[in-house]
Amino acid sequence: MLPPEDDLEARKSAWDAMHVLFLDTDVDGLYLDDAARKCAETRYSLEDLELIFWREVYPTMRSNLWDVAGAWAPFNGQDLKAAILKRHRFGRRIWFRSLRSYPTEYWGKLSAKIIQLRGAD
Repeated sequence: MLPPEDDLEARKSAWDAMHVLFLDTDVDGLYLDDAARKCAETRYSLEDLELIFWREVYPTMRSNLWDVAGAWAPFNGQDLKAAILKRHRFGRRIWFRSLRSYPTEYWGKLSAKIIQLRGAD
């Protein structure tokens, strides 16, 4: 998989889909199905999508999980792109995954729906 800086057009749809899982709102009710559909439509394997989730989207959006009054509206594409390009951890080891219950739970839900959608084709 290419680094995010070299794959912006393809990455954008995955970033847009995944970042909403970190908003201060009811993810299950509003965003999970749509995020899974958008991710399933990308060219990325499930393994690549997991790396994008943990190495690119999580480092950018994790602080919203800790904020008492976190953002509840999706970011615009340009702001999200700039933030991810500034904070991503592409190529680095993912060691903290098991310590993060909320994102681990939502990656599990998202990946299960992606598998379901891709299997339906």
